[in-house]
Amino acid sequence: MVRLLAALQLDLYSVTEVYDDLNDLVGEHATNEPGTEAVQRLAAALDHILLRIQAPELAVRCPPDVIHRAQRARECAHSAGARLSVAEARGVALAVLNLLDLVGEQL
Repeated sequence: MVRLLAALQLDLYSVTEVYDDLNDLVGEHATNEPGTEAVQRLAAALDHILLRIQAPELAVRCPPDVIHRAQRARECAHSAGARLSVAEARGVALAVLNLLDLVGEQL
């Protein structure tokens, strides 16, 4: 229940941080050592987006394979916690980025 409530509460401040984290992990000058807080913010953003895209008007805009990859990235993030490898952290970041590209303005 706590995870559900946290997933629903993504405010403007954290959205700015999420985009900064995306830039740090998969941007032009990506870092090789993602910070724990960045990974946690991206995992929370992924929870939020996956919860919100269940709404019919958003679900139709997301191909099933993109949703499936995002769900796998979320499972990986939650099973590994903050101990994600760089590749796993980038997988979470790419899942967030792909979903934001599809439905970001609707969230």
